[in-house]
Amino acid sequence: MIKISVIIPVYNVEQYLPKCLDSVLNQTLKDIEIICINDESPDNCAQILEEYQKRDSRIIILNQKNSGQGSARNRGLEIAKGKYIQFLDSDDFYEPTCCEEMYNLMEQHKDIDVACFDCNIIYDAYEDKKEIDANYFRMHFTGKTKVKPSMAHQLVDVNCWNKIFRKSFLDKYKLYFPEKLHYEDVGFFWFWITKVSYIYFYQKKLTNYLRRKGSFLGEIYEKSSKTIFDAFKVNELIYDDLVKNNKWHEYKSVFIQAYLLKIKWLINCFSKEQYQNRKKLIDICSAFLSQFDVKNFNLNDNELCCYESIINKNYYLYDAYKKYDIEIVHPIYNNSVNIVFSADKNYIPYLSVTIQSIVSNSTLDDNYDIVILYNELYDYQKRFILSICKAHPNISIRFFNMNNFVHRYNLDNLFTVNHITISAYFRLFIGKIFSEYKRILYLDCDLVVTQNISKLFNIDIGIYPIAAALDTTISNSLITNGFNQGAWRYFKKYMYENLNFVTQKSYFNSGVMIIDIDKFNELSFDYLLDLARRNHEFFHDQNVLNAAFENNYFKLSNIWNFQWNVKFHSVNGSYKTQLPSDLLAFYEDYDIVPAIIHYTSHEKPWKNPYHTFANIWWEYARKTPFYEIFLKDLYGKSIQYIQPQINSSVDMNIIRDVANYSRNRFNYYRYKFLSKITFDKMRKHYKKKRKELKSKLKQVRKFLKGK
Repeated sequence: MIKISVIIPVYNVEQYLPKCLDSVLNQTLKDIEIICINDESPDNCAQILEEYQKRDSRIIILNQKNSGQGSARNRGLEIAKGKYIQFLDSDDFYEPTCCEEMYNLMEQHKDIDVACFDCNIIYDAYEDKKEIDANYFRMHFTGKTKVKPSMAHQLVDVNCWNKIFRKSFLDKYKLYFPEKLHYEDVGFFWFWITKVSYIYFYQKKLTNYLRRKGSFLGEIYEKSSKTIFDAFKVNELIYDDLVKNNKWHEYKSVFIQAYLLKIKWLINCFSKEQYQNRKKLIDICSAFLSQFDVKNFNLNDNELCCYESIINKNYYLYDAYKKYDIEIVHPIYNNSVNIVFSADKNYIPYLSVTIQSIVSNSTLDDNYDIVILYNELYDYQKRFILSICKAHPNISIRFFNMNNFVHRYNLDNLFTVNHITISAYFRLFIGKIFSEYKRILYLDCDLVVTQNISKLFNIDIGIYPIAAALDTTISNSLITNGFNQGAWRYFKKYMYENLNFVTQKSYFNSGVMIIDIDKFNELSFDYLLDLARRNHEFFHDQNVLNAAFENNYFKLSNIWNFQWNVKFHSVNGSYKTQLPSDLLAFYEDYDIVPAIIHYTSHEKPWKNPYHTFANIWWEYARKTPFYEIFLKDLYGKSIQYIQPQINSSVDMNIIRDVANYSRNRFNYYRYKFLSKITFDKMRKHYKKKRKELKSKLKQVRKFLKGK
């Protein structure tokens, strides 16, 4: 009895085919047949197959005219005699025990029709390792897992070569691969996933997937018009199968959600110049979607917007692409304040506060050209950001999708951690992207501006390529060894050994930078990227820029980059060791408000509104479209933080003082100011009131710290 039929489509793989066949012939399970379908391969595959067939009669050769993998696999299924079916691509290869282990597993679990096993990803000389591969093939479950319609498309990858199928199951439902179409794996996946109740996930790497140019994941970024339209032909076949087998009601929501996601992705595979193809694709999708009622699907706002726009044939996705995004950055004004941000979807709400502060302090005498570099944003986020400057004709906000730009560079190995994503490195590309500008001002997303930003933009930086302010926390800690002496000593050593950075006193903060584009571009971009690859700890691109421009930058006053956390990261006032006298005033007297307040470190005003200058951030946050979102997030954090500390013995006065903290703090500084400009009884009165509030504020801070 043949236990497993291994089906192998063969086309143009002469250099990989012998290893593939050897791996199957050397399986520890011997009761197998190997069905090889030669899809009219133009190389020497036919001769290789014949030679191997002479050596082992278990190899069966089928020859067909070139019809694609789907047709080849179907021919194999038609003649397969095994109890179970496995598919293998002819450039991949099995581990020796693959067939035996999967056969035994299926024999032990008679109620399982499909089981999935793990794979090794092997890269040939033409491919770099990509994180998307590991994420795509990663199995998130172990053992027997129930298939729920709502999560079917996310349960397992669509590939057939890392699975084993019960032949009787395939025969019962007459399952097949779509022929002469790309995405045949996707069609076959939906055909079988909607028929099974359970899948077994076997967490062992039993096959080896060769990642090479022309392989599955290698092709998904190089779509031709035909392959893109094939995707939607396959979708129509899936829909017909769901209706035919009375599965549409169960799977309709998840199918439409996956369909809409695919629309947005594949439309963007067309270049901007291929408008007619985009239009044709949306017409096809509109014809398909118009037969359904939107009320029948559980769609989110983004999906609903996409759905309605497509069925109304307003070409929303293409128009949005033109309206919000730019492909080449040209100056929009002859003379303007040019500002650049870098953000992703997680940080865009906080960026809105920064932009709001710029808009609130702008004047009609200046034009403001704002460009946001991003890798992933929702359309509603873009609309929210644009609404901030709606009433200001002299302020332009545009979006530049970095995915369309950085794909030619390998950024996969750059150091990222937690909330700091790859977008942090986008500022390294500023010289390339803004080559037609003379000067730009780069700003981080976690700051507010309290003056007209044009004052900073127009500062003369002389012969220097960039201007930046001292990083008062890091630079001081490097000199005084900070609050964690061992860590800072290690950081000094790390910067020297990895990036050849020695001037500890001049370490600058890259969150506020004036950049002279021509002078910036005198430094090789390849050198910047090399530094980025060598940096694998600490402060991401800031380390890179410090190493690249060591002792070659104009030192801005920290009035333009006041880092609010410096006092919290000092020992016995060590932040005073090298701060300029004009800057010390800001740290000693909070009645003075800096021009830019930079909320550095993990402490953020949207997390804790009780810190110094947090009230100024909230002043601008109230004016943004994201204000209610901030309140909701803060409410959740506050309840989690404060509730465990409240018990029956706590004086309710302290609870009221916590609630009134911001107001009391404001009045404290008001009374402090009034006590300086009044005399006699009134001065005593204000001093007394200030003293009372100071005591309340102190008690609140103690309470929140759990003391």
